[in-house]
Amino acid sequence: MTNKDQELKRLHKKIRKLEAALEIVTIHSGKTEALIRKQFEVVSETIPVPLIISSPDGNIVFSNFSAHQIFGDSSENSITIDSSSLFHIPKDRALFQKFLSSQGEVYNFRTELRKLDGSTFSAALFSHMINFDGQNCFLTVIHDLSEMMHLESRLRQAHKMEAIGTLAGGIAHDFNNILAAILGFTEMARDDTQSGSTVAMNLDKVLEAGHRAKDLVRKILFFSRQDESGRISLQPVAVLKEAIEMLRPSLPTTIEITLNIDSKVGLILADPTQIHQIIINLVTNAFHALEETGGTLDIALKEIDLSAEDLARTSDIEAGTFIQLSICDSGPGIAQDIKDKIFDPYFTTKETGKGTGMGLAIVHGIVKSYGGFISLYSKPGEGSAFHVYLPVVDKGILHKIEVVDQIPLGNERILFVDDEEILTEMTKNMLERLGYHVTIRKNSLEALITFQDLPHQFDLIITDQTMPGMTGADLAKRILQIRPDMPIVLCTGYSTIMSEKKAQALGIKGFLLKPFTTRDIAVLIRKVLDCK
Repeated sequence: MTNKDQELKRLHKKIRKLEAALEIVTIHSGKTEALIRKQFEVVSETIPVPLIISSPDGNIVFSNFSAHQIFGDSSENSITIDSSSLFHIPKDRALFQKFLSSQGEVYNFRTELRKLDGSTFSAALFSHMINFDGQNCFLTVIHDLSEMMHLESRLRQAHKMEAIGTLAGGIAHDFNNILAAILGFTEMARDDTQSGSTVAMNLDKVLEAGHRAKDLVRKILFFSRQDESGRISLQPVAVLKEAIEMLRPSLPTTIEITLNIDSKVGLILADPTQIHQIIINLVTNAFHALEETGGTLDIALKEIDLSAEDLARTSDIEAGTFIQLSICDSGPGIAQDIKDKIFDPYFTTKETGKGTGMGLAIVHGIVKSYGGFISLYSKPGEGSAFHVYLPVVDKGILHKIEVVDQIPLGNERILFVDDEEILTEMTKNMLERLGYHVTIRKNSLEALITFQDLPHQFDLIITDQTMPGMTGADLAKRILQIRPDMPIVLCTGYSTIMSEKKAQALGIKGFLLKPFTTRDIAVLIRKVLDCK
């Protein structure tokens, strides 16, 4: 039984008890009747459920405090209007009365009710015909569905975002395969063309456009990735500039953006996707504050040392060096009474369609998980300033970045597996130019049979992840059962079930995202083979 069904059942029991209490009132007289009537009113007033009793002609003869609250009636006596006027849809009132007259009760009747100020809300009505003060009346309990409808809307929104993410991931996989072929063949054609020629310059433009498309797909995937890519030591300046470049075209010219970015800030240990998400959410929040009036949006990044005294009001944060990301707007500001709520999930002051209420909650969660914190300064009429503090990584624990000047070559034997014919042709050509001996197979089963027959014929296997019949990861498992020391590189355009970390756990030595360049695959091959 769902929570909603349980709640409706509890309401039904309450109605029965109230009906029984009223029946007791009607069978007593004199002081006893007055005493029990008084007790009933006291009980009714303490019940946090709106309750009204109305006569057959629609007049309300009793209403408790909760009913006054929900309809916005400040009077101390019963609500004085006709109960029929509380129905926003007249047909609902007629249908409600019809059910009540024919059945003697109505259970979970959904309708829209009207408050005294004219606003409406969704409600479920539970009603019984009772004897009250010697006449047949309707005892009705009102269940406000506003919160439930709100949560259902949030759930639909979450499902919609999940569907968009799945769609984006599927498109990205196919598009990355297409891009891989375009970039690969263009790159090889460029290598075969005389530098400085018109053809070479045109091919350079094709490569430039292809890499822009590659970056665009990567940005789309920021919003559809379900697997964490893991935290790495990164320079936040690059991520910040990339996010601003992505957001700038969507911001109206009425919003002036000013940047104050210190390019020499230290490195942080973070997931680039999540840092991107922090920036997107805070800038989007500022945009909504400035959307109607325009104004200035100030974005700043700097390094700052915070002492224990500076952090006295912030629990569980150790003193040290932090990067400070500030997103400030000149909007209307945030009222004092809602400041403490803005980081709560689903809390939003925006109108429908302009936010899920999750943006700042997500930002707060990410920042806290990194050992940082976020502060807010805002006053009505003075705009808002969000400051995100993330700890700078100790340079002593950073890994050295290997710089490769020339594209490395080799002469090993490689089995390449991909179900996209154009990619197998392109990659075979690319690898043979690097000096490798390449055998191609167009599906996992063919590749497995080939390897079973000649398990020591190959020095390296490069396989796509998403293929019919058997995934690249499953193929890798079968191959490693036959030859545990076999080096394998897994390629993918996009996958919701496979990440570099998961691939490593399976014993896969290399992980390559499509579309890749000649340099990308050449460097990875040598890294895998030379560490064998």
